[in-house]
Amino acid sequence: MSTSEAPERQADPTAAPEAAAVEVPPGIVAQNLGEYLQGWWARVRGGDSGLLPVIGGLLVIIVVFQAISPEHVFLSAGNLVNLFQQSAVFMVLAMAEGFVLLLGEIDLSVGYVAAVGAVIAVQLVQPSTTKWPWWAAIIAGLAACCGIGAMQGSLVTRLRVPSFVVTLAGLLVFNGVMLILLLLGPFSGYPSLTSTGRGNPQVLYNLMWGTIDPIVSWVAMVVIVGLLGSVILIMAVNTAYVASSELLVVSSRMEGGANVVCEAVRTGVPVAASRIPGNVGMLGADYAGYFALGDERALARLIDRARLDRAFYRRLQTSIGRRRHLFAPDAERRSLLRVVREAERLVASTRRGKPRCA
Repeated sequence: MSTSEAPERQADPTAAPEAAAVEVPPGIVAQNLGEYLQGWWARVRGGDSGLLPVIGGLLVIIVVFQAISPEHVFLSAGNLVNLFQQSAVFMVLAMAEGFVLLLGEIDLSVGYVAAVGAVIAVQLVQPSTTKWPWWAAIIAGLAACCGIGAMQGSLVTRLRVPSFVVTLAGLLVFNGVMLILLLLGPFSGYPSLTSTGRGNPQVLYNLMWGTIDPIVSWVAMVVIVGLLGSVILIMAVNTAYVASSELLVVSSRMEGGANVVCEAVRTGVPVAASRIPGNVGMLGADYAGYFALGDERALARLIDRARLDRAFYRRLQTSIGRRRHLFAPDAERRSLLRVVREAERLVASTRRGKPRCA
């Protein structure tokens, strides 16, 4: 709804930098390292210790173990490499768990699910049984983990079973599955990756410990850096392409065009957009460049009007220009922080037993 249609609404605070200075912590809108450190110190002085206890505890551990380790080798290069090798798997699992925690859920089974995938890969490369190539065994292990994740995710999202219950059961179940898989095959004990010293088991063993041929490592690094660079280049080219266009058509049926709409608004390019809530929320209810979802003829008429009617085209440009400040990085940060704080207030009021309407 436009401002003229709802005069009782307050002005958009994203357009008021002085108001944002009160709401936004300095560290959030810092433009350089000095401003960030000033904001961080202000939070510490205000009682928000943040990561200081973690950093302090880590320093204590380092000092103690360096002092008590034989010949004080805790901080040696060899021991640090060993620590990083052993902790790499936990870092990967922690990143996966982080996404779950951000959604307000929990996954207690992540460790044993990963172990099941690893055991499947190890079993498949055994020369005395299946003799799979190492890359196929890795794909099979990953596929098993994806299947388990899909099953548990469906129980949580489709059947509304609490994630704590589902993943606690998964922890117990897949612990047993891992042990059963380990005992498969004609082995004296558990299957090994070092029984032959060569072949597919040895490749998996080397990957596990990061023992990779230097040439392969450099080639992999070049490929990864090249892919990342290509993605960045494509994004830059797309932005430049949008900026050089006269009209952007967004025919999304769902909320899938937010990034390109933001780029168009920031570069001043008018948009012909399907009338869906996401586009209306970004461009405003009074924007004249909408067409009915799925109506190809209406889109064609809108494009022709923008091409032939210069007054209408300038009207679209003016409307886009008026909303440009809303998509500035600082404004987006302020809006996001305001939404988070409102959510925190709603949660706090609900816990006190006094729910309030947003």
